[in-house]
Amino acid sequence: MNTGAIYYFQGKYTKSLENFLGTLKMFEEIDYKKGMADANLNVGSNYRILLKVNKALEHYNNALKLYKEIDDKIGISTTYMSIGVIHTDKGDLQKGLENQLAALKLKKEINHKQGIAECEANIGSIYWKQKNYEKALENYSAALKLYQEMEDQQGVAFCYTYLGGIYSDNNNKTMALEYLNKGLLLAEKIGVTDLVKEAYLRLAKTYAMANDYKTAYEYHQKYTVTKDTLYSQESTKKIAEMEARYQNEKKEQELKLIKTEQEKEREVAQQKNKFQQIVIGSVILVLLLVIIFAVFVSRSLKTTRRQKDIIEQKQMEILDSIHYAKKIQTALMTNEKYIDSTLNKLHKK
Repeated sequence: MNTGAIYYFQGKYTKSLENFLGTLKMFEEIDYKKGMADANLNVGSNYRILLKVNKALEHYNNALKLYKEIDDKIGISTTYMSIGVIHTDKGDLQKGLENQLAALKLKKEINHKQGIAECEANIGSIYWKQKNYEKALENYSAALKLYQEMEDQQGVAFCYTYLGGIYSDNNNKTMALEYLNKGLLLAEKIGVTDLVKEAYLRLAKTYAMANDYKTAYEYHQKYTVTKDTLYSQESTKKIAEMEARYQNEKKEQELKLIKTEQEKEREVAQQKNKFQQIVIGSVILVLLLVIIFAVFVSRSLKTTRRQKDIIEQKQMEILDSIHYAKKIQTALMTNEKYIDSTLNKLHKK
């Protein structure tokens, strides 16, 4: 929210709008009504500055509905004021007045002095446009009193200048000059050039109405110089803003390029890492297979060796049996020969 407000006060309304729209979406996702209402109000204010009044009204009405749901009187009254300004700018003074009066009622209920003063001034401006000078003076005088109590010098200078303008339009030269000169002195003192310009223009008009064309011309010349100075300052500011916007966009592009490069590098690194993992996994698998095969071969060799030993042992046993049989046979053959020899000897006798 703060970033959008910073952009708004810097005059970067498009960026401010983008930021507040993002904030609005975020609050909508979590259904945070207070945040949604504040964001809608700020979005509406940016659309109003950008002269998209229908979009501004749409978001102001959204904000008003949400503020009413949570009974936020400050939010409700502020939104009524904003809606009133939109209708006044569009030329619908009656709707503008209705909304400002609704805002004023709530501001008084919660005793919000700053808000009451602003409402009084807004209502005074509408009556002024309607040429209801008596009511316009009444409301601006009420606003002036509050600004004086709050020691708000800019508010006081603003009321002095516009009270002077109302008196001038109502052909009261004496009161017009009194208030316009007060407004001019204070505006010059606090450095509010826009009000200085306004005071010069209305002084020129008042003196012209009084047929003092020389003084009227002098003030009109001052008005022209001040207007040109303001125009030059605004042009310089706009050029600076355009330069800042260009630099910001350039930085954003650079950041996008850096981000894209980083993403590419990350993808390459991930692919490389994945490949390395595959290689390492393959090597480990091969090693495991080699180990398993080696164990299998080793066990096979041991089994074969054991079987060979058994066979060899059996063969030795068989050979031993054969040798033993031969020995018995030899022994028997010897006995037979001996018997035969003995028998032969006996026969001869």
